[in-house]
Amino acid sequence: MATKKKTVRKRPVTSSSNTGKTIFIVAMAVIAIVAIVIAAVFFGRKSGGDSDATTATDESGNIIVPSTATAVEDVQAENYSFVINDTSVFVRRDGTILSADVDSFTEEYYDKDEFEKEWLVPEVQEYNNNKYKVPEAYAADGVRLGTAINSLTLTGSALVLQMDYATPEDYLAFNKQVNMYFSNWNTFTVCELNAIDSSLKLFDASGNPVDVAQLKNSGRTYHVAVIGFGGTLPTGFSGRFQFEGKVMATSEGISFTSDNGVRLYDSGNLQYVVFW
Repeated sequence: MATKKKTVRKRPVTSSSNTGKTIFIVAMAVIAIVAIVIAAVFFGRKSGGDSDATTATDESGNIIVPSTATAVEDVQAENYSFVINDTSVFVRRDGTILSADVDSFTEEYYDKDEFEKEWLVPEVQEYNNNKYKVPEAYAADGVRLGTAINSLTLTGSALVLQMDYATPEDYLAFNKQVNMYFSNWNTFTVCELNAIDSSLKLFDASGNPVDVAQLKNSGRTYHVAVIGFGGTLPTGFSGRFQFEGKVMATSEGISFTSDNGVRLYDSGNLQYVVFW
């Protein structure tokens, strides 16, 4: 803070006692000016009057300097893995789907190879032939398949089938073909959040409301999965979904199971999951 310098006119020296008084007065004036300057700087910072930024401390006493940056953070989105512990679906940002069906394979007459060759492969070939005119069951370079067998493993009494789907619509259509319990599931799509109405009511993992418009204006590309079961979950389906990116918000009532996982519920309404 700038301070005005006081101009002191010199007075004629008449005696030694006057000289001592003059020195004393000047010294006191200097001390007073210095005190005023220090006080002004201190109180100016405390009130934010002349400081460049205010400061605060956290619980540990660490200084927190509020950011003044306005540019959008250039942060790479984290990629999560698909953790399979029951029948569930993994949704990628590009809209492709990886599903895992976990079934008990306990009867002695069950045979994994027979199941694969006599039932699974023909069903996948039929679907791909009808929709894409390619009667294949396994992914191959340069061949677009709506659905493809990823892996089939038997561990103990658990048979785990992983399937790849080109789109959520392919996931629904194929499962409707092979499982009557999927007949009511009418909506499954993945799109960017910008395609969704900003008035949609969404909530974070703690149940706090999330401003959709604010997410849209954040500079990040958020994705949203839209699911409509048409009433109840298909029999044998857990309602568990995992996502390639972190789940940021969902419509009301959806349970968070992890940073990238949720569990949906029976509903005739559309359910929304926003992930990044």
